[in-house]
Amino acid sequence: MQKLSYENEFLSFIFRMICEKGGTRMQLSILDITKEMQKLDALDKVNLHRKQYGNTEAALKAMKNQCFYIDNIVVKMKDRSSIDQLFKSNLISTEDYEYYVQVYEENALKIIDVMRINNQNKCKVLVFFLFMCV
Repeated sequence: MQKLSYENEFLSFIFRMICEKGGTRMQLSILDITKEMQKLDALDKVNLHRKQYGNTEAALKAMKNQCFYIDNIVVKMKDRSSIDQLFKSNLISTEDYEYYVQVYEENALKIIDVMRINNQNKCKVLVFFLFMCV
């Protein structure tokens, strides 16, 4: 029996989930991702893709075009330059990429606010901001 390919839908779901719920570190546990998938309809393309591999972790590891990596039980978004390159290679949709950039910039501002509140060196804050928003 041939496997149905809903990898793009699965990738988009994971990508947006990490952006939406992954905080400033842009990371989520595999368990949290699985719980979000279980809220979807059983016949949703994302769930069908996951079920073909038995579980979320196996489905994530089988992906060819990853914009994230697995560190133990945590799924972490790759760095900005990697995401930019994936987008330039048409491996991430325009909608997903624009959402990522928006969240990335919002996270950079949150981190800068934390640094400011903690009276961290203003030069460090400026360098951090410049680095994050390149």
